[in-house]
Amino acid sequence: MTPTLFEVPVQMDTPPGEPPRTAVARRSDPQTSHDAARTVREPALLNAAIVAYVRIYGPVTRFQVADALSETRRWRHDTVRTRVSALANSGGPLSEADNAGVSPAGRACKRYVVGGTVRPAARYL
Repeated sequence: MTPTLFEVPVQMDTPPGEPPRTAVARRSDPQTSHDAARTVREPALLNAAIVAYVRIYGPVTRFQVADALSETRRWRHDTVRTRVSALANSGGPLSEADNAGVSPAGRACKRYVVGGTVRPAARYL
């Protein structure tokens, strides 16, 4: 079903139990409104890509996520790393699994999973 009054809405990340929020602009709105709706779309896409990657490959470090997503998309490495941390610190869908990761500099760093537990099969990888 195609919306008649609004352009196709962009699904936003919402806390569990809340109705989804969308970013939309009416066809009659000025171009600045359409531009603003598009700028909201990018963070939502980045969040979805991060959560999907961590769900499939977790537990992973934020450096691993940034390496994978910056190779396939146009997102900058530091933008992805910052967003991973924000999704975990804000009570979002990611949580810290442990400190068993290794940064590119060879230091210990956090690994992240979706939810709150490390999958048993991935624990020993």
